Amino acid sequence: MVTVANLVVTGSVWEKKIDPLAEALESQARRYWVNVFNSPMQIMRFATETHQRAMVRELDDWDDVNDPRPCYLLCTSPAAAEALAGLSHLKQSLAVRERRLRFAAVGDETAAQFAATIKLEGIARVRREEVMTPAVSGHADKLVQKLIETAPDGSIVFTLESASDSGDIARGLVSGGLRVVRLPVFSISLQNLTDLPKSDLPWWFLITNSSVLKTLVQDLRLQKMRPEHMLWMGHFRSTESVLRRLIPNAHWMELPDLLPVNILETISKSEFC
Repeated sequence: MVTVANLVVTGSVWEKKIDPLAEALESQARRYWVNVFNSPMQIMRFATETHQRAMVRELDDWDDVNDPRPCYLLCTSPAAAEALAGLSHLKQSLAVRERRLRFAAVGDETAAQFAATIKLEGIARVRREEVMTPAVSGHADKLVQKLIETAPDGSIVFTLESASDSGDIARGLVSGGLRVVRLPVFSISLQNLTDLPKSDLPWWFLITNSSVLKTLVQDLRLQKMRPEHMLWMGHFRSTESVLRRLIPNAHWMELPDLLPVNILETISKSEFC
């Protein structure tokens, strides 16, 4: 088959699951003369039963169900919302607080996933517009300030996050006088870039999570591939900012969405092909 480009899909994937975006790209790539390589840079795992029960105990220790003050459930990523859906004991513990629950998310994509999960899992009836977000999507510090200004003194915030989260959000909330219970609903392990074959065709890298970029750039250099000669694409402007800190002159293509057809058409119609 004649091909015009290579595409490496780097999306995070849940353990023992297949990345649906990578699968869709692989199934349609032949029509666009593109070789697709699936190389998830992160493997995500749900919190274990033991960790889940520990989180429920901590909720009960720090928050009285009959407390009249609202409690805020803050989601830090779409993956955190997905993880919550699989944790039955934690969902039950949150559902008994339904009357008091208020919702916040660090970005627009996270808020949409979060609202859908909360509703579908029967935790509470909430609409997307009822989820507090920062004025600029992804600016967690702005969300922290908004919560500090909005929440009654001494209110409690439950943060849905990864086990490797830096804790910056929690520290910011505590410094503003709020109580915080951190809920590490999933864990992440970084993966190395798969060994890529030598090729004279252009190499495109689809980035759906900016946190993998540093490892990815390092791995490319280990494989004797020059990151500044690669072609980068993604859906979020914040990803470009992170990329340019690593590779100032990077060739970046911002996508309007992550539909497989649009990704593949962008590559096949590119001036580099």
